[in-house]
Formats: sequence, C-alpha cells, structure tokens
Amino acid sequence: MPTILRAANTVLRRSAVAPRQNVQTIVRRHASTHPEHTNFPFSYDNKKTFAFKAIAYMGTGFLVPFIAIWWNWNKPGGIHNP
Repeated sequence: MPTILRAANTVLRRSAVAPRQNVQTIVRRHASTHPEHTNFPFSYDNKKTFAFKAIAYMGTGFLVPFIAIWWNWNKPGGIHNP
C-alpha cells in the first residue's frame, strides 16, 4: 500500500473514532444531573388531560386556515355575499 494511502487511512480512522469518544464522555457527565422528563415544557402525568390539551392545541392550529377561508367567503363583499 502506498504511503499516502496508509497516511490517509490512519487520519480517517482517527477522525471517525475521536467524535464518538467525546460524545460518550459528554453524555456520561451530564446524564445523571437532570431528573427524568424535566426537559419538556409541559407535564403529561395525567394522560387524559394531556391528550385533551394536545388535541385542542393541534386542532386549533389546524382549523385556523379553514376558519379564515370561511370568514373571507361569508363577509360582506366576499364570494357568497357579493
């Protein structure tokens, strides 16, 4: 094997291994400092309440464009009220 290929192979192996080691040490260091599930901006201890709130939140976001279209069609001067 030519020297250039051998040197490139060594560099590639080192660069592929180095980031994995850094990530593992960071994860190990910080994994025990946070209690479980405290990184969420909401609580889902009561699953029925969480389901209701999630559906209401996402449903409102989904319905806003349809309500806007309906409003523009039915307002004075709209498509249904020329």
